Amino acid sequence: MELSTALFAPSRGTPRQSVPHVPLCGRRVRLRALAPSDYDFCYQLAVDERTAPHWRYRGAPPRPEDFVRELWQSVLVQFIVERRDGSERLGLVTAYDANTRDGHCHIAAIFRPDTRMWPLEGVFLFVNYLFAEYDFRKLYGEVIEYNLPTFASTVGRWLDSEGVRR
Repeated sequence: MELSTALFAPSRGTPRQSVPHVPLCGRRVRLRALAPSDYDFCYQLAVDERTAPHWRYRGAPPRPEDFVRELWQSVLVQFIVERRDGSERLGLVTAYDANTRDGHCHIAAIFRPDTRMWPLEGVFLFVNYLFAEYDFRKLYGEVIEYNLPTFASTVGRWLDSEGVRR
């Protein structure tokens, strides 16, 4: 079973040019632009047996030579999440399939399996960035049922369940 969830926030209605600087740095993590030097890190997340079944390829990643092209397919923006001091990469957050006319897009995140609470801070920074920089009303994230306990405390508080696919 797959659970589709939606993040809700009021529409900003403000032109992007007048939006104040959006913080990309939190207490423990920061977001930075994905660089070519990060491609191997992302590929390792895609093939790691602990993370691969939970990400876009569902355990069957593409050939390495096709990976970079697919990494950017339909992507609006994506960031590496790393420790605040820049000493360690923790994961990747992505916004894709943006529908600017109707005000929504999808988000995805993948993190190293040895990270704990820090990924959530990276996701919140990313969500804040997307709502501040774009005129989105909703951000959709699909969560496989066995991953839902990771986010259970946020459902009803910050996330709303909008539908369940079987």
